[in-house]
Amino acid sequence: MSLCSVLGSPDPRKRSFLIKMAAVGNIAGGSVVRVLAYGALVRLDDGSLGLVHISEIDDKYVRDISEYVSEGARVIVKVIGEKEGGRFEFSMRKAKGAEPETAEDIVDDFGANTPVFKDYNAVTRAAFDDKLREFISDSTENLADIRRHHEHKLGLKRR
Repeated sequence: MSLCSVLGSPDPRKRSFLIKMAAVGNIAGGSVVRVLAYGALVRLDDGSLGLVHISEIDDKYVRDISEYVSEGARVIVKVIGEKEGGRFEFSMRKAKGAEPETAEDIVDDFGANTPVFKDYNAVTRAAFDDKLREFISDSTENLADIRRHHEHKLGLKRR
């Protein structure tokens, strides 16, 4: 039985809209999917799956991992490595006291908050609104014509 069949896979439609949080060095939030004797499997909010080894749970010696985490618990982890197959290595002890990066933080880093339309003003807005009103009016007329034609063809004239 494979790991993916045990844990299930995240919905690819939802996953495609999320920014990839699992890059080495990032701090991200996630949920514990499964507790094992040697660590915990954590799925980040972007759907990435990885292992927090028992030695990366706390600075102190960890005898029983279930004293620190349980299935479904929210944790903050630091991505410390990437393995083949798209799995990651996480550390909870290196992420202590840190805040997880949000999608907004990553977008800010890439400068996506700058306006896309630099020449956007009230004049272009008014022109757009006029075009939209005209399109809606034409669409409504076309739909009425199609309905009339269809009703006439079926002999369902209104009386």
